[in-house]
Amino acid sequence: IVAILAVLKTGKYYVPLDPSYPRTTIEHMLKDSGAAVILANHATIDLASKLAGDEVTVINTDGIKDSISDQNPDITIQPESYACILYTSGSTGLPKGILHSHRTILHHIWSHTHTFHISNADHQALLVSYSFAASISEIFGALLNGATLSLNYVNKTGLENLAKWLLNEKITTFKLPISLFRLFLNTLKDTSRFPDARLIILGGDRLLRTDVELFRRFFAKDCLLVNRLASTEAFTITRFIIDKTTVLSAQVVPVGYPDDDKEILILDENGLQVEADEIGEIVVAGRYLSPGYWRLP
Repeated sequence: IVAILAVLKTGKYYVPLDPSYPRTTIEHMLKDSGAAVILANHATIDLASKLAGDEVTVINTDGIKDSISDQNPDITIQPESYACILYTSGSTGLPKGILHSHRTILHHIWSHTHTFHISNADHQALLVSYSFAASISEIFGALLNGATLSLNYVNKTGLENLAKWLLNEKITTFKLPISLFRLFLNTLKDTSRFPDARLIILGGDRLLRTDVELFRRFFAKDCLLVNRLASTEAFTITRFIIDKTTVLSAQVVPVGYPDDDKEILILDENGLQVEADEIGEIVVAGRYLSPGYWRLP
């Protein structure tokens, strides 16, 4: 997190590389991004050195001397400046680099903050990899609002320890893929309760009515459950907010309504809106989408 903030303060953009990813995926992301520097720590310095070869500089952030200045660099950064390149999963081929500017990220955090009333009283968990677009609202949504950010990468620490950790950290809000949330719910015992949790955001799969019923069994009545459709290119596209009064008639929970600043269209191959019951392509339109793909027109 410190390294990410440091990169942004210099006016450069960061490319998160998750060490748990396959080696070939990391190598592709590193080469495709054209990164000149890898920021590593004691745990990742050996991997970083192997990836870097002779062409990329490696800095061990755990070895930075205390004598180096901690003053903010005197740099003006424009809203259109790139903040990061986030790579897709590569499910349709090689992972694609998706650019985001300071403007798109700040607008996303503004929307997230006001929709869910994030404040300095919150304890927000980051449970997914910082390589995921979903991490943006967790990291900056917490830090820019003075909230506490707690880190627990559940792919490494295991779901069986998550309940105790959420309680000990007094976590008020967290985000998980639906498949992981479903597995987590099935690890809970009848005595499990989470009095501090007020907001859980899900996505990435079909949310089922049975998942919501299990959620209501273990979480407080005033805790909100949000089913969300999102993409790396557009961040949140639609959301469906479930509270204690929400009635679900179908087995599959809807993904809800468009984000306030986005328009969703279904267009034919000529770019014209299709009629009811016709097939088309889903188009997300708005002012705050990704500026485009890295090195891909």
